[in-house]
Amino acid sequence: MELSSQKDLLEKVHLQLQTFLDDPMYWDQHLLHVEVIRTFAKVGPNTEPKFRDEFVLPRLAALAAKNNSTTNETKKMDIALALLEAYTAMSCCFMSDQLIAEAFLPGLRCLKSDFQVIAHEYEDAVNNMIQEFEAKLDVGRSVESRPNSLSISSAGGMEEMRNRMTKIFTSRQTGARPNIQNLFQLRKK
Repeated sequence: MELSSQKDLLEKVHLQLQTFLDDPMYWDQHLLHVEVIRTFAKVGPNTEPKFRDEFVLPRLAALAAKNNSTTNETKKMDIALALLEAYTAMSCCFMSDQLIAEAFLPGLRCLKSDFQVIAHEYEDAVNNMIQEFEAKLDVGRSVESRPNSLSISSAGGMEEMRNRMTKIFTSRQTGARPNIQNLFQLRKK
């Protein structure tokens, strides 16, 4: 799925993911939602831009908004961390100003409100990402209003944010996740 451009395969994946997210039978399946978000984080940056722009990013925003109403703090934290990973991965993709304004920033703002409640240590990272994308929108607006002026967006800021987020995720404890790689290794006699 990640590198596929086969329309029929992408359509099947799209329909399956849509079923997982829309079918009332799956609404309370917390672990399924976490895995779908992790899947989005993994495949989103490398998948077809149309699929990412029209499906992945709006669904991430919807999941972030839904997570705001989650009362179980453990579940809220699981989803919030998966969303942070997904938004960090997506932040290096090209996005139109409209997509940033309508899907990316609203999802980040929902994520920010979750971290204000459950994990203040991630709040600065989300704030920085929000500020970076708001600045990108402002630069786009100023270029539109002054078409003859040259404006250079802060590529260094994005690189700095990517490095910070990578550091956060590499310093996270991995003991809570099952070691799936070991499941598939042959046992030696």
